[in-house]
Amino acid sequence: MVGSKNLAILFLIGALLVGATLTYAADRVMGDRDCAQSRSRTALRGRLADDLSLSDAQRTQLDNILARRHADMDGVLAPVRPALDSIRYRARAEIVRMLDDKQQVAFQKILEREKKDESAHRGGPR
Repeated sequence: MVGSKNLAILFLIGALLVGATLTYAADRVMGDRDCAQSRSRTALRGRLADDLSLSDAQRTQLDNILARRHADMDGVLAPVRPALDSIRYRARAEIVRMLDDKQQVAFQKILEREKKDESAHRGGPR
């Protein structure tokens, strides 16, 4: 009986982690550009530090905590990132096929702008 409970608890924890990861990934993939920019690490750190009137020591602690969180989240997403990229590219190809020539040019410009924004947000090309 104890083994079954432990297995059930492990399963629930696993399901929670998978759900959280997929939610985060979906938000990153599907979130609009303005939301992504407002959640940038620098903006978040500055906003929190200002809103909470953090001291310099607290700002340093906050930077360390958020940097660690970012690294941890990247580690969790690393194994699924290729699958997410594949889904993203497939959807983009479908979108391109439904657009006329003028719309395709506009869509390509949007994608280039998003890539530039993401690169700046991440501190360089991926």
